[in-house]
Amino acid sequence: MLSKETSDYLANKTILKHCFIFHELDSTNNEAMRATYPHYSLIIAEKQHAGKGRSGRKWVSNEGNLYFSIVLPPIPIEQLLPLNITTGYAICDALRNYADVYLKWPNDIVSNHKKLGGILIETKFSGNTLEKIVLGIGINVNQSDFSDDIKDVATSLAIITGQHYTIEEILLKILNNFENNYTDLLKKRIDIIEKWCKYSMNFGKRIKIHLDGKKMEFIEKGITESGELVAIDHYGNERKIVLGDIYL
Repeated sequence: MLSKETSDYLANKTILKHCFIFHELDSTNNEAMRATYPHYSLIIAEKQHAGKGRSGRKWVSNEGNLYFSIVLPPIPIEQLLPLNITTGYAICDALRNYADVYLKWPNDIVSNHKKLGGILIETKFSGNTLEKIVLGIGINVNQSDFSDDIKDVATSLAIITGQHYTIEEILLKILNNFENNYTDLLKKRIDIIEKWCKYSMNFGKRIKIHLDGKKMEFIEKGITESGELVAIDHYGNERKIVLGDIYL
């Protein structure tokens, strides 16, 4: 999947010093969580048979798309959601070379109001000590059709543009952007609040969120420094939301 030149570039010019490539896995996140990989390892699969999204949802993972996970060292817990957000910014910047791409809080990559990809962060603790972070990313790249149950809510770069893409090209663009944003996050050089209006598909718009067991309407106002969604309810009250799903 990766040329020797790309593997050498990653090892010598980026923070990702270890690259592991599989034809098929249950999921790259599962592999990264159960095995002992060094920090800054990159795990890639051409296909997943048990891909997953947020809250344990199934992620359809056919061949021809991009699936990878990065093993990261511990960071303060309060930076996990900002890590998710800044990773989304990196992906959008990479994919905007090909299509109009936006974020749907907290971790969906969307285009034309359909899901193009997603981010899943998982953590491993030893007692109360965070040992590692696994950052998983899946992007629908060359998939030409979807099953009836998701065809109205899912899309791919190939469907959007009518073109076929090299997975390696997409991967490198995302990784280069990710490293810059990750470094800026650790050094507190990135303002996730200011950038949100540029990337969110719903900024300033009416949204529906599944919250507290029911569907509620809000106006999306932005995010906080810790990555919480800021929304205004129909009474004019401001809410800060940590967990919830925005409907497409």
